[in-house]
Amino acid sequence: METINETIDQGCRKMPDFVKQGLISVQGGQLYLKASHRILWMRSEHPDWSILTSVVYADYERGFAVVQATILDGSGRALATAHSEESRGKLPYLKKAETGAIARALAFCGYGTQFGEMGSEDEDSEALADAPRPTTSRRQASTTSARGAGSINTGPGTCAICRAPSGKPHGSGCAAAVVSA
Repeated sequence: METINETIDQGCRKMPDFVKQGLISVQGGQLYLKASHRILWMRSEHPDWSILTSVVYADYERGFAVVQATILDGSGRALATAHSEESRGKLPYLKKAETGAIARALAFCGYGTQFGEMGSEDEDSEALADAPRPTTSRRQASTTSARGAGSINTGPGTCAICRAPSGKPHGSGCAAAVVSA
């Protein structure tokens, strides 16, 4: 049986041992490399590279943000650009969007787990960007939505209970999600 290290080393270049410590298992046993370890890996090979982030769009009242991350080489030339969007939830959404954008941009530069099985009929382009796979497929999410948990906030504004913006899913355990289903 193949070990995790043998699988990791099938990528475009060998992943250093200190980077392997940042691997986590996501749905289906797939491996995902945390953004902090991608940054360490990139900096160990290219200390002159930079990461530039900016908020592309933010609606602080509704708790929604889109962040862009660009990886620059030592001469300031852009090597990769990626975006990530997040809405208010359990974690600070602006930090989560920034971390996601950085992880995606670094994956475009080869700092990730690209050797993993990618894509399926239920996945979109995020699977190609080395993102962790969602815990439910789109079909499962729509079924769950019909039962109430994870239903979309169809109200005119932010949910008073979970603070979900209009048009976004209610938070886990939100009483309004059950009422609106």
